Amino acid sequence: MNRGGDFYFAHIGMLFFWMGVIGVVLGFGAFVFYSQEIDVRAVEAEIMRDKLVDAFVDGDKLKAGIVCEEQYCEDFSLYEAAGINAGVIEQGNFYFEVRLFHNDKLIGSPLLGGDSAYAVECSLSGKNFPVCVSQTRVVSNYRLEVLAGSNQRGASI
Repeated sequence: MNRGGDFYFAHIGMLFFWMGVIGVVLGFGAFVFYSQEIDVRAVEAEIMRDKLVDAFVDGDKLKAGIVCEEQYCEDFSLYEAAGINAGVIEQGNFYFEVRLFHNDKLIGSPLLGGDSAYAVECSLSGKNFPVCVSQTRVVSNYRLEVLAGSNQRGASI
């Protein structure tokens, strides 16, 4: 008996079966991996807060060129001093508020940037609200209060 041809077609069928199984497994793995979303809001808010604090504080003292006669100096630029791009902040995914006090008296007006609605939304929690971090530093006779928030979710992997 000559049955050699039957086995030939059986191997082709098994080849397509295993190719299908491997394709489904690879497709499922790629779907699971690439569907993950990274939430970087807290990290970005902390980085911005640290940059803002570093713009004002040098060790245990206030940096020179910030306060002139109980007001902010005319040539003081917060964006430049902190190394923050104003265009990125004003796009609407970020917010910051900086208040500087001397002997419990507010110097000038608060320095604000970004989406002003975050001032209220920072106190709320949820997936669609910004994540905000704050810090208060006391140096010499000055008290620095910084609030920074981010609502930039990050992209999928």
